[in-house]
Amino acid sequence: MTLTCPSPFGRGDSQSGSRWLPLPEGEGWGEGSKICAAVNRGTIWTAFRILRHFLLACPAVRAQKTLLDKPAVAPEQRSQPLCPSLGTRRNRGTTLVIVQQATKIFYPGEVNEVIAVADVSFHMPEGQFLTIIGGNGSGKSTLLNLLAGTFFADRGAIKIGDEDVTRVPEYQRARLIGRVFQDPLRGTSAGLTVEENFALAESRGRFRGLGPALNSKLRREIRDRLALLALGLEDRMRVKVGLLSGGQRQAITILMAVFRRPRVLLLDEHTAALDPRASSKIMALTRHIVQTKTLTPLMVTHNLAHALDSGERIIMISRGRIFRDLPQEQLRTMTPHDLLALFWETRKPEDAPAGLEIAPNAG
Repeated sequence: MTLTCPSPFGRGDSQSGSRWLPLPEGEGWGEGSKICAAVNRGTIWTAFRILRHFLLACPAVRAQKTLLDKPAVAPEQRSQPLCPSLGTRRNRGTTLVIVQQATKIFYPGEVNEVIAVADVSFHMPEGQFLTIIGGNGSGKSTLLNLLAGTFFADRGAIKIGDEDVTRVPEYQRARLIGRVFQDPLRGTSAGLTVEENFALAESRGRFRGLGPALNSKLRREIRDRLALLALGLEDRMRVKVGLLSGGQRQAITILMAVFRRPRVLLLDEHTAALDPRASSKIMALTRHIVQTKTLTPLMVTHNLAHALDSGERIIMISRGRIFRDLPQEQLRTMTPHDLLALFWETRKPEDAPAGLEIAPNAG
């Protein structure tokens, strides 16, 4: 006897016009015949749902799903909701990030040994806009990589909230951290459409089932968020991201990074690769999103004007060490020239802050 199943193309045999495809005879097709019997003619989605049900009936898969659905701690003992993006308004001022004596050495013991970060320690309250400035090669991006989990610290500890993430890999920290890179090409997938990129961002840190990544509700949410950019991207949701400009891609990257409302938002010189006009727009967008969503951003920048305009606190770093930590009260009356002069006061001539920009980007 030959088993049949609905054709996924709705036609099946091109000669007979049948919409049913033959399945081979033999052992192992008993369960498949049950699936095919329950499928309506030509209904791929129904077949997909039945296949999902069939897979979840497997004891191994069901056991895995049970473990994933089971909370790590009792609900009454949780200090945070399981999904931070759906939680209540967070307590501004509570210590969120703790870095204790973090050290990172590249090529240790070799001739070209580099101490990128040396015994760096600081606390970051929730809701604070922290900016880190320093010259080229001062250790700014390395410090962000330690926070993101791109690589681990050789010594020291890093905590986000109540969780010690010192040895937590980057892909697991993704549920806690959103990141925007300097290169606009790194934050998006050029081969996917705008809405498909957002679908990836929406599923970050979540259990992925067999359901569709995009649905009408998610598309409406994506469209509403893109409309806030006033770039017309809400009408280009099915355009490949690779066809957009660098400024448009960076704006999308920022929205994607905060789509799930991360605990910490890392901004790694995210305006450096843009022209002055696009840079100003991206900074304005960054400030708006941070304020409206009550985020906790940590921004690395060479632009002193951006640091003063956005930062509530500025940390100066050189040769992998923090040498100044400026509170908001001290920053209120400072200009970019004052900030640069303060940097030079305690630096040696060989520590010249190459790459620091005094004037704001204007366009």
